[in-house]
Amino acid sequence: MTVTDDRDALLAAIDLADMFEAKGFPKARNGMYPCPNPNHAQTGATPPVNIDGHVWHCHNPTCDASGTAIDLLAYTDRLDVAEAFAELSRRAGTPTSNGSSSRVTDVYPYTDEHGEPLFEVVRLDPKGFRQRHTVNGALV
Repeated sequence: MTVTDDRDALLAAIDLADMFEAKGFPKARNGMYPCPNPNHAQTGATPPVNIDGHVWHCHNPTCDASGTAIDLLAYTDRLDVAEAFAELSRRAGTPTSNGSSSRVTDVYPYTDEHGEPLFEVVRLDPKGFRQRHTVNGALV
């Protein structure tokens, strides 16, 4: 089983709508949810987030946040993507490809000559290493 298989199995095991409500984002009458992005200013009476399968998307043009249950947990619990993946795996009882849930033990940032972040290497327990970088303001 690969990391992609692990991710797909994890997302299939989670009801995203239930997770939104459990995190304090109730479904509105129009079927949409409030945006979990902490930088999103909730404006207007209509919540802008819809759920399509295992993916959510904020339709506010000034926000445009989107993701899966992993990203939702990262936003609400202030985790990076690797930590959110490990935490969701633990909660769902879905083992990772090495047979157990991983947790981040160390983060090694790599920067350019101006100190701008390029990517990070994370050390996982049980022992493993992954690289991650920023895409649209989120670590992946």
